[in-house]
Amino acid sequence: EWLLKAMTPRRIERRIQKLYGAPQPLVRNFLPRGRSESIIYAVVLREHPEVVKVGRTTRWANRRKAYACWNLANGDGILDERVFIITDEFVDLPHLEAHVLSAMPFPIRHGNEWFTADLDEVCRLIDQILCAAGLSYI
Repeated sequence: EWLLKAMTPRRIERRIQKLYGAPQPLVRNFLPRGRSESIIYAVVLREHPEVVKVGRTTRWANRRKAYACWNLANGDGILDERVFIITDEFVDLPHLEAHVLSAMPFPIRHGNEWFTADLDEVCRLIDQILCAAGLSYI
């Protein structure tokens, strides 16, 4: 008699839960919460167009807002920016940034991320490094 009862989707779900426990997702997101993209960027200051900062972030919108709020002397601010959004799913971003910084042939201006260079030249070099590494970006 019990074989004649139709199994509704809800009854099937309850039976599976009883036998195997609550369902678990088959795929989990391995990226940290809130991370949506891996970015290598280059920015130029308004009062110092010969100085380029190269960096990395996973939250460009927040980083850009922070740069906009810099308390820089003589009205400095961001004149131009170039953003390379890496589209590969798994990227060791700190390692990639270290590789990009170490490959820069330009004179270091301050720290290890500020260079005396033209923004276009820096971006061409970043493009070459990303392509040589087989990384795709937009």
